[in-house]
Amino acid sequence: PPRRAGAAIEQHIHMHAASGVLLVDRHIEKNGGTSFRSVLTQAERAGHCMYWGFSQNSAAWNSTVQALLRLSPEAPPPRLCIEAHSYIDYGIPWRRRLRQLVALRRVWRERSVPMKMLLTVRFRSPLDYYLSFFRWGVAFRIKEALATGKGKGKGALSRHWNGAAAAPRRPMWGHNFSEWAAQVPNLQSTIMARGMAASGAEYYGRMHGGSRPKNAQKAWQELDEMLSAFDVVGTVSRFDETLLLAADLVGLPVLTYKYNRPNQKGGYRGTNADICPDREACAALIRELAPRDHRMWAKYSAAFEARLAALGPAFARRVAGFKSAVKRAQPAWEVAPRAQTICRYHPETGPRARELAFPNLRCPVGEAGGKPLCQHFYAHRLFEC
Repeated sequence: PPRRAGAAIEQHIHMHAASGVLLVDRHIEKNGGTSFRSVLTQAERAGHCMYWGFSQNSAAWNSTVQALLRLSPEAPPPRLCIEAHSYIDYGIPWRRRLRQLVALRRVWRERSVPMKMLLTVRFRSPLDYYLSFFRWGVAFRIKEALATGKGKGKGALSRHWNGAAAAPRRPMWGHNFSEWAAQVPNLQSTIMARGMAASGAEYYGRMHGGSRPKNAQKAWQELDEMLSAFDVVGTVSRFDETLLLAADLVGLPVLTYKYNRPNQKGGYRGTNADICPDREACAALIRELAPRDHRMWAKYSAAFEARLAALGPAFARRVAGFKSAVKRAQPAWEVAPRAQTICRYHPETGPRARELAFPNLRCPVGEAGGKPLCQHFYAHRLFEC
């Protein structure tokens, strides 16, 4: 859409709410982001916040940030829940967007704007991340390449000088997990810092040069500085704890969610044992290939465990109760209409699109001041969940 498409938000961002919320969840591939999205979309349906998710183009993002910078202490503040995932590094890099959010928080504090901001992200242990990413988006590509000879680009086979068919070219992902992993060192921490690296790792078996800084210490400092700006750096293995902690910090109600077990692409049915029969050897390989991933895991997983321990037995009991509630809710999720549990793609439009006329909008977060806000985000989110 044209750059002016998001401009209406600057005049109409105020909504009727006692206190404002800006929750931004940085959705890293294979780290529980789809389950977290389920919570955010339910929060929208229940009227707790407006969901803006999957991607945020640069023009719409800048328009929103500028509007949020203009919030005054007197006006009713908005309640926004943002899933920062696909293309969050396209146009405006994520690190610059994060600096914008940090500056926005400072402005609100200086002006006494009644807004709470929460920045969240989750990550896995390094080996688990590599295995999950490979099963999900890479293994079937290698299988197809080996079966068809389409190892790279559109060509099926290379040919000798005399025209005779030669052996199939090497798949650009390598022949197996180990060869692919060797081509994508420090996978998780690289995607944390430069989100578009995920596409290269999945579709091409490599991350472009800009995603792989040559100075290891500088790359660590950049990553560490970025992660320190988040309010919650949780782990996938502690997903429920991460969710409860985030809800407590921002003041949103805690909602159950549907267990998400995403299909492995291309119908791949392999398991971790198929990929890595010798798990210890795989662990040693990833320790060698991903020292920054391991450093990130050592520092931030330990810090998160210490944070949870400091919350004491009362929080642990709440976690146990929440896990039970989520488990009890699964039968209801299983029989829910499919339209309520999937996300459908919608091309971006503009706030003036006919289908986004005010009478057609479901706006769960305030009518008079909220409808222009809803119109803005409905226009610029690619998926309706």
